[in-house]
Amino acid sequence: MSALSEREYLAEEICEMYSKLAGDAYAEDLNRAKDLAQGDAPHDHWLQTNRLDYESRLFLYLSAAFAMRCMKNEPYKCAVFMRNAAETLHRGNS
Repeated sequence: MSALSEREYLAEEICEMYSKLAGDAYAEDLNRAKDLAQGDAPHDHWLQTNRLDYESRLFLYLSAAFAMRCMKNEPYKCAVFMRNAAETLHRGNS
């Protein structure tokens, strides 16, 4: 299997995992995450996410989308959760 087809397979697996976790009702989130992962938003420069490959960006966006579903679509709760998770994970690596 070539490196390109392995990456395409990875993207498909990421999308399938999200669909299994979130259910088919959130197909719009999946499409939106795919679009965001392909584009280059202004915040990508500051966050340096523009240096990541498509699959990594897709995984990050779908992780955030799933967190939003779990937090009842409340962006502030999602942001606090993500920040706390990041800080806890960072402390574990220190």
